[in-house]
Amino acid sequence: MTALMLSEISQNITIWTGIGAFLGGMALVLMARLYTDKMRRATMNAEIKGLKIAAEAEAQKIHAQAEADSKSEFLQRRKQFDQETEKTRQELRSEEKRLAKREDGIDHKMDTFSTKERASCLAPSVRPSLHAYLATVARNAGCDCYRVGGVADHVHLAVRLSRTVTIAVLVEKLKTASSKWLKTQAAALSGFAWQRGYGAFSVGPADLAAVVSYIDNQAEHHRTRSFQEEYRALLNKYGIEFDERFVWD
Repeated sequence: MTALMLSEISQNITIWTGIGAFLGGMALVLMARLYTDKMRRATMNAEIKGLKIAAEAEAQKIHAQAEADSKSEFLQRRKQFDQETEKTRQELRSEEKRLAKREDGIDHKMDTFSTKERASCLAPSVRPSLHAYLATVARNAGCDCYRVGGVADHVHLAVRLSRTVTIAVLVEKLKTASSKWLKTQAAALSGFAWQRGYGAFSVGPADLAAVVSYIDNQAEHHRTRSFQEEYRALLNKYGIEFDERFVWD
């Protein structure tokens, strides 16, 4: 080979060596980039996985807290309900005691009064309306009226006096109002009047039912007993001294 040929071969070798080196470098760079991308993806996937785990843990924590809050709120409401229930029970017990105490002091009365000179002028046809009218007068006076009854010549009332009304005031109201009303019911009653006096007998709460029954059965009682006999028996039963000269009018 000539010197020229050797020189060309040497130049070619140098060129190809440079190309090879360049290509090798490029390959290394590409491989490095691929490796870097792979590492980034792995890192990103790890971060995403970590975020998912953290999110799931936070969700579980929030759910557990919500359950705990709900349970706590339920227990708080239950406690409040129990406290209110107990308070209501205590109030009811107090009210029962108050009513029982008040009941012991209630002034129940059985009032009775007759027609003037015990005239038998209250016909069976007028009695139901008269009794209802008397009950209304008593209630309008603030009193409880448990029963009104009677026969042709007198009436009985079972009442509880209002704390603002005396028995004398109540009887006056009963007589005045019913007398005026009766005079409008029939010509035969145009001159109607009640006796001036009256009887008022205290009745304990335990005896109220017996008094009501007694009033309901007036017709039966008076088949064999007059009003005067009945009234004397009541006065004697309650230990009330009386004078026959003044007791009837």
